[in-house]
Amino acid sequence: MCNEELERLRGLASQADDVDTPQSDIEAQLQRARLRLESGKAELGAISRKLAVLKRQIEQVPNRTELREYRLRFSELYNQVSATHRQTKQFFSLYNSLEDTKRYLEKELSLLNSIVDSYHQVSHTASGRVDFFNQLSSLHDGMKDTCNKVDKRYHTERISVEKLQHELQRLLDQKVAYEKCLKELESECKNNDILLARLKKKEASQKQ
Repeated sequence: MCNEELERLRGLASQADDVDTPQSDIEAQLQRARLRLESGKAELGAISRKLAVLKRQIEQVPNRTELREYRLRFSELYNQVSATHRQTKQFFSLYNSLEDTKRYLEKELSLLNSIVDSYHQVSHTASGRVDFFNQLSSLHDGMKDTCNKVDKRYHTERISVEKLQHELQRLLDQKVAYEKCLKELESECKNNDILLARLKKKEASQKQ
């Protein structure tokens, strides 16, 4: 627009001899046109720089293909971390179970040795045998209480495991539904890309 105005003013200047227009007015109009032209160039330069910045920002945003690749890699990494965490928990559980078994066996061995030693000491008298029998009865009652506590804890843990299994199954069902929905979304994105490419090609052919 500024160039057109400048050309128009130059045309007016070339016709100055035929038109009764003061030379100073023409020079003033030319000067204003030059200032507008310089201002327009400066504004165009600022706009061009802004467009370059926006273009770089847009190029930094990953496209659909890159996003799908990132999602795939994050999913693989999550599965690896989850498998390692699950395996580590299994090792800890196995260690705790073996440690409990070792402790119970040591207690059982200590108890058997104590019984054998006590029997040899009290087996010579009737009162000693009665006391020994009472001690065995007391130990039996204590072991029975311990077994009842262990059974109660076992049932509690079993109920907790069943609840966790139900929750795990629910989450697995959600994961399957999510993956199915994600595949459908990827398929629709591909179809959308194909349609956009066709539309751009058709618009380009129409412009020609």
